[in-house]
Amino acid sequence: MDVIMEVWNWVSTNWTIVLEIVGFFALVATMTPNQTDDEIMNHVMKGINFLGANLGKAANDPEK
Repeated sequence: MDVIMEVWNWVSTNWTIVLEIVGFFALVATMTPNQTDDEIMNHVMKGINFLGANLGKAANDPEK
């Protein structure tokens, strides 16, 4: 539980950095339409879903 609180405190303190990182990857994904960056973004989204406890029915639709 302490680890989760530490991560939450870091994210809440550095939320602009987190948004910039996500925005950067979104920009790269739209500018380079190839499978490599799509695969990287899929790994990032899997990590975000894991950290957000988006499991089972709460997970994002893989068809979109």
